[in-house]
Amino acid sequence: MSNIKSGIYEINLRGRRYGLLFSLNVLDAVQDKYGTIDQLAEIFNPENNKDWLKDTKWLLALLVNEGANLEEFLGVENPVGHITEQELGLLVDLQNFREVQNAIFAAFARG
Repeated sequence: MSNIKSGIYEINLRGRRYGLLFSLNVLDAVQDKYGTIDQLAEIFNPENNKDWLKDTKWLLALLVNEGANLEEFLGVENPVGHITEQELGLLVDLQNFREVQNAIFAAFARG
């Protein structure tokens, strides 16, 4: 199954592929945490959100792990597997942070 059909948006972090999936489960988790999905852009705004780095890492981990859940569920060969927020923190830096934010928005649009 192609990633477009599965809804997964791929990003490469330090030479490894990760699939981001904005599923109903993710929407539910975002709504629980922020009250509404409409505030997604505010998560990345340091002027309005003092926890923007922490929130970005949380959301990225949620999306990556949801992509891993779908790959496992569909029986994809060599699924990426799950990753912790701490592990993702090792893969994201100021050089690729904007790319990560763009990937999160693209995953949302695809989902």
